[in-house]
Amino acid sequence: MAVGPPPGGPPSGATATAWEPPPRYPVTLEFTGPERLSRLSTFFRLILMVPLLIFAAILGGSFTSFSFLAGAGGGLISFILLVHWITVLVRGRPVGWAWGTIVGMQRFILRSMSYFFLLTDRYPPFEGDWYMQYDVEKPARIRRRQLFFWKTIASMPHFIVLSMLWFGVAVCEVFGWFAVIFTGKFPRGMRNFVIDWMRWYARVGAYWMSLRDEFPPYSLSATAGPGSRRSLLISAFIGLGVLAAIIGIIVAIVVSAVGSVSADVNYRTLAQGTQSPTIDVSNVKVTLLSADDDYAFPGSLYVPDPGTRFVSFTVRLRNEKIADLDVDGRDFHLDGERPLFASLQGSPPPRTLFAARTGEVLLVFEITKGTTPKELTYRPSPSSGSLKKAKFVFH
Repeated sequence: MAVGPPPGGPPSGATATAWEPPPRYPVTLEFTGPERLSRLSTFFRLILMVPLLIFAAILGGSFTSFSFLAGAGGGLISFILLVHWITVLVRGRPVGWAWGTIVGMQRFILRSMSYFFLLTDRYPPFEGDWYMQYDVEKPARIRRRQLFFWKTIASMPHFIVLSMLWFGVAVCEVFGWFAVIFTGKFPRGMRNFVIDWMRWYARVGAYWMSLRDEFPPYSLSATAGPGSRRSLLISAFIGLGVLAAIIGIIVAIVVSAVGSVSADVNYRTLAQGTQSPTIDVSNVKVTLLSADDDYAFPGSLYVPDPGTRFVSFTVRLRNEKIADLDVDGRDFHLDGERPLFASLQGSPPPRTLFAARTGEVLLVFEITKGTTPKELTYRPSPSSGSLKKAKFVFH
């Protein structure tokens, strides 16, 4: 598309021959397909897309605003992208075959997106000319210091905006599908919006993958130039804020998933048969029913070593929702020590406590004479899916 001088002629003080159009962003995406589409092909588009979806998944792409991030997680493009980044770190400039392969893979993914988005009913080819043209100007050098981390931070606001616009694309696709079925044409305004979204998407993808260093503009326009330095700095600042928020959420999740839920217990009254408060940890309700501070095994099966004594605790476990809760003596600790003996409902563990069931666990510990236990802990087995533990603190 040719860009002419601005309305009213060239800027004041400049001649018509001296005026030059502003530079365009060095990543271009144009679509020139016919507006009339096949109703039959459109009706069965999801079925016809299955081979393309499989191949795009193998390459490492998907049809969302984050599909270019798939290169960091899987698919063939992830390996090529890693080679590209390493060579840029070492040489400061791209290797032709790696850079060209990434561009080629992105071109096929974008063509597949065009077919999926009902812009055409002509099946996308692997190479050669087609209705959708995607090109990237190959740079002589790429800045090492901007690889991955910096560009990820600076691109985050773009990711957010693209994801918000994605809902508009989805709405256009729904209405467009019905329009093609009844009229044979995709409404031009909606069609142009989808193409413009893909163009923005392609620019940000090329920037994030370090195919180019120029910061992409916040624009749907085909003639938009690179983003300004101010735009880059503001985006990076916002990106750092988003990253800090993400880290904060992850930390909060980890903190909530680990740690302990505590309850204070009067050790003397527990030994007299007064049960403790109930702790709910990982959908398991834990209650200390009683304690015996000078426990003797029936028939003197075991006797304590000189200077020690046996202490027993009866613990009630109520499995609320976990399908199969494994219960083992190693799940319990008294002042950091495992029990000498444990049983669940009279049988030695490990045992399974099914959902909505209650079981009583007898624990026997050997401790030094003259000492008082400080705390008893219970951490559900990994089958519960939690890292939290219940902690009863004696006083």
